[in-house]
Amino acid sequence: MDRFAERFPIQFFGHVPEKKKVVSIPVRFVGPETTTVEAVSLETRASAALKIQKVFRGHLVRKNVRTVRSIDAEIDGVARVLPDSADLLRSSEKERLRLGEALMRLLLKLDSVRGVREYRRKVTRRAVSLQEKIDSTASAGDPCPADAPETDALDVSSPDGAAETLETEEADVAAEEWMLVESEPPTTASEEPEMREGGVGEEKERAEKGFGEMDLRAVMEWVVEENARLKETVAELSEKNAEQRMMLGALTRRVEHLERIADRVPKKSKCKPCPAVQGLGL
Repeated sequence: MDRFAERFPIQFFGHVPEKKKVVSIPVRFVGPETTTVEAVSLETRASAALKIQKVFRGHLVRKNVRTVRSIDAEIDGVARVLPDSADLLRSSEKERLRLGEALMRLLLKLDSVRGVREYRRKVTRRAVSLQEKIDSTASAGDPCPADAPETDALDVSSPDGAAETLETEEADVAAEEWMLVESEPPTTASEEPEMREGGVGEEKERAEKGFGEMDLRAVMEWVVEENARLKETVAELSEKNAEQRMMLGALTRRVEHLERIADRVPKKSKCKPCPAVQGLGL
């Protein structure tokens, strides 16, 4: 009944229902107190950007220093092993190649590092000197002349440099001979009596000149021998560099082959779902 009365109200005759007044009340949203944000100046932004750059650069430098330090530690390990394996280096070619490959790998790592230039140069020089020490230890049985200390200062890093050094040495020896010939004063008729009187002194001078010519001949022979030895050394270094390049090329091809195999493995390993599982709709 109540529901029926609500839906169909009974109106009594003579009774007028009151009209409801509709009043619109404006609703205003009262939020939290808003604070005025000051505009950030360009100087503040620039200083913030500089701080971020400093922090990031410091992170990169520390990372590169750690990498170079680890390479330096590996070079120290090779240097510690070298004295104990001196006999093995002289007798085994494989040991020399192994140490050479290890140093080459470390040098390639150093080339891939950016920044910290001075530290990288220091470590690179250590690695190069260690490689030279390995080569000298391997060829320690070769005879070397005792009166030739200048050969250590020769640069045999490249065939062109060695050839230029040899040419300059030969030119210096030829210039010395020419200076000796030009320095001899011509004898005149007025000087002949004096020379006859001082015959003993002249004989001494001739003997000294003869010894000087003998010394020059010995020096020339030694220079020729050194030239031949340096040419052999340059040829050996070229052969070693060619072998190392071949080994690096073989390693690169091997890595590429393995990468291709690794790319194919996931495709083959995919298995078809079981028919029962397909029927369940999983």
